[in-house]
Amino acid sequence: MIRRILITTALLICALAVQSTVSLSAHARTPVDACKWERTLAPKEVKFPVQMDTHAAYAIYAFKTDGTISLQVKGQFPYAAFLSYTVYDSHGLLFSARLDKDMAPDKGSINPFTPGALVNATNRSYTLVVAPFNQKPLNPNTIYMPPLPPGATEESLVLVMRVYLTEPGKDKVKEKPGGVPLPIITAMKGGINPTPTTCPSVAGPKDFGSFGGFSPAPAPSQGRILFYRPPVSMVPFADGSGQLKISDCTSYLMATLEKDKVAVIRFNQIPTYFNNTKTTPSTTFSLTQVRYLSMGSYGTSLIPPPGSELKPASKQGNIAGPEMRPAADGSETIVVIPHSLSDELKAQIAAIASSRGFNVMPMASEGENVPKEVPPFLIYRNKMAADGYNGAISNVPCYTGTPFSQAPESFAASQSNMGAFAPQGVECAVKDFMSGTCGK
Repeated sequence: MIRRILITTALLICALAVQSTVSLSAHARTPVDACKWERTLAPKEVKFPVQMDTHAAYAIYAFKTDGTISLQVKGQFPYAAFLSYTVYDSHGLLFSARLDKDMAPDKGSINPFTPGALVNATNRSYTLVVAPFNQKPLNPNTIYMPPLPPGATEESLVLVMRVYLTEPGKDKVKEKPGGVPLPIITAMKGGINPTPTTCPSVAGPKDFGSFGGFSPAPAPSQGRILFYRPPVSMVPFADGSGQLKISDCTSYLMATLEKDKVAVIRFNQIPTYFNNTKTTPSTTFSLTQVRYLSMGSYGTSLIPPPGSELKPASKQGNIAGPEMRPAADGSETIVVIPHSLSDELKAQIAAIASSRGFNVMPMASEGENVPKEVPPFLIYRNKMAADGYNGAISNVPCYTGTPFSQAPESFAASQSNMGAFAPQGVECAVKDFMSGTCGK
């Protein structure tokens, strides 16, 4: 078992390390009585093993609650594909969440994630309240903190804001995830008419996103690469749309790879998604099968930042929906190239894959100062699946046995539980891929 390894969220979530963080205590426009976001995470600061999606940004507020103080969060809907707020207990379990589509806008504003709304409307403010357990809702956007443990007078909690796929030209760095200022947090005390009060002490888990053990998904079998849902117990601070218990699984799919073989992953069909990369002032929001999807390459090395290798066929170690290259029949193929190969051989494989209309991404390396027995792996996300969409990750059975690496094949994503949207793959010897006898 791997002990106390820092990870970043994908936030699986992903999505979740704290090795590189930035204090926002000097945010110039924050009022005196506002609480400070403890840190934000940026795509180029991620480490082993479950790294954040490089299209995402996270803001984190870790605090102590005594069960009497609520948090008022005032912000603007981001110019992005997805926004969520999640509250975690001291063990990293998700207790409550609010997705952008369910957030009422402030008076005079609109929610740009409402069907027919202008995606780039300038009046896009909202107010969220994070209230103590069982307190009467203070506004339509109220989510709750977990109750204090029996006999406890306080508990450490974590509030996380996630923003995915910022529109081109909008600033997605730490100070402006999604092209808007960081929301302002104000501590409030009182019932129906709360008043501002002193911020709670910032004392959440010091190793945000760390865990005591990591078990990979089952290894490829007879040359086949299969995807499984990792259990919540393996991915603290996992994203979700509501409470997750220790017996639940995450909303990600994970597949283990062989480090010396070319991985070819195929979707017979990819879902429709909210493409916010080509919006105009008149673009309106419409519903799609999923709000956001991506495939990411993970392991014991940093996700390659954009343009770092395999130029020009590969941009980075994470491919979002707008970057995919579906064929005329709607299928999508992604080729993952082993890190151990020479640069010349990588380039040749990338060129062949690109000529076939495939996406290319690099495989993670073994890295340094980390356990060598962890193989490279992939994580597939499809967020906010529409009602009735049969390719939702939640349709894949949840295996919570120990270890995760021994999950039976009946728990893998397949056409029986995800239809044509199931990701499935094969592993190819380098010579077989290059000759065209594998991975077509």
